[in-house]
Amino acid sequence: MVERINLTARQKEIFDFIEDQFKSNGVMPTHSFIAKHFQISQPSIAKHLMALESRGWIKRSQGRKSGMMILD
Repeated sequence: MVERINLTARQKEIFDFIEDQFKSNGVMPTHSFIAKHFQISQPSIAKHLMALESRGWIKRSQGRKSGMMILD
């Protein structure tokens, strides 16, 4: 089990959205899809995803915009 560090309110919103999309569709949302949903830029989403990864909530695959997995 990965040690998870608490998220900010915005990071929690983004994580919950990613998790909901995965549970609903069976695939991870792309960076652009997440950015469009939250009406923020893709670089901002990238920063949030880096924070989610460093805090132990997701694992990203290099070179793939939808390449991530939720960690238990």
